[in-house]
Amino acid sequence: DYPDGWIEFTPAGVEEAAPRLGAEGPFVAYVDEESLGSAVAIRSWRPGDVIQPFGMAGRKKVQDLLVDRRVPRILRDEVPILESAEGILWVVGLRTANLGCITPRTRKAVRIEAHGGWRRMAESIGLAADIQSGG
Repeated sequence: DYPDGWIEFTPAGVEEAAPRLGAEGPFVAYVDEESLGSAVAIRSWRPGDVIQPFGMAGRKKVQDLLVDRRVPRILRDEVPILESAEGILWVVGLRTANLGCITPRTRKAVRIEAHGGWRRMAESIGLAADIQSGG
């Protein structure tokens, strides 16, 4: 569920994806197509959700990620989570996971972009610039 918004999935070549990781802003992610499995879900965060953020060895609670990234409490339920059967792939606009990352073994990539909803809210209150800068 992603109120007033939508998520767009577009096939992307691996050679196209690798140099663009992070370059298109916080509301675009590239993932290994195999990590999507047969189905993905878009949902709000739940207490106890964890993600292994891209580049980190350990796991982090999504709640802590939202607090660390200064997402106002009133907006936290608006942040969509993209999840496969294997786990959380992307806390939209905030952090991608090691799960699904593009590696030298990746054969096919998918470009994922969030539109409307949470993206529009984050941009309207200036949070998107903070997210982009890592603030």
